Amino acid sequence: MKEEIKQLIQEIAALEVSQKNMKAQRKTVNLKVERTVDPFSAAETVKSNREQLRIMYAAYGVLRGKTFEQIENSYDRVNNQIHPLYGYGSDINKILNKYGYEMEHEEEERWYGKYQVFKKGCDEKIVRIGEQQA
Repeated sequence: MKEEIKQLIQEIAALEVSQKNMKAQRKTVNLKVERTVDPFSAAETVKSNREQLRIMYAAYGVLRGKTFEQIENSYDRVNNQIHPLYGYGSDINKILNKYGYEMEHEEEERWYGKYQVFKKGCDEKIVRIGEQQA
């Protein structure tokens, strides 16, 4: 698993460099670097990169054996709600699948096809693909 973590760290580092460059491109006044993209495109790229980095950090934490509450502990727990990262479960699972792992989940049949359901506690144990019991 250590090789998978190293590869994910390299992908995160590359996206962080891109994020820093795009943040500088958002400025319309006092731009200190050479403009490569227009400010609107840079702002949209920064927004999508932010979400992608959040998902990648969550996948990195799950690979290291952390729970969502340990990865992001700065959210307000009101009325015992589940952590917001459970909403990104399928995206986190896609990154884990890339490295041969997945979070435990259930599949439900919906009118539009199969849907993966990630319940509380799915982040506590990851399994190798093919070892999960449905």
